[in-house]
Amino acid sequence: MISYDLAKEQGFAVVHNSVSWRMAVHAFDAEVNGLKAFKNWGVHQESEEGFVLLKGAAWLVAAKGTSGDNFRVFPLQPQQIY
Repeated sequence: MISYDLAKEQGFAVVHNSVSWRMAVHAFDAEVNGLKAFKNWGVHQESEEGFVLLKGAAWLVAAKGTSGDNFRVFPLQPQQIY
């Protein structure tokens, strides 16, 4: 088993690359993924993503389509996979 220490990661960092998938950490940065930076939807039509909140508070906003009118907000619980 491989163990990763993510406590010191900042910003976006890929921690493992495989042939058809990768694992990355996206630590909080107010300028990149804070509320003030929330202007455009990140569209991922060719991939699936999973999220794990390690500590703190976060919400996942998911939308159908790109209009931004049909979206849901999910509060994330620490140590749960979404």
